[in-house]
Amino acid sequence: MGQVTHDLVSYYQQLAETMQKLSKQFPGMRIDVTAMSEIEADERKAIGSDLAKDFAPLTVRPASNSNARRYSCFITHSTSNVI
Repeated sequence: MGQVTHDLVSYYQQLAETMQKLSKQFPGMRIDVTAMSEIEADERKAIGSDLAKDFAPLTVRPASNSNARRYSCFITHSTSNVI
């Protein structure tokens, strides 16, 4: 997953540099405009946040003993089984 993320970031950095060069060559090309409305951007952020919460591991600590060992678990989206 880390390699895929790294590759995507590298690609988008290269794309941004290319777009900046093209905007200097072609003044009619504008890259400073917003790509989507604020409502759509907020909606996409919320979806990403929800997905991250679905896939993130949870840390559970028993309430009876605050010094107890922490247990890591993962709860799948489709069931409430702890794996």
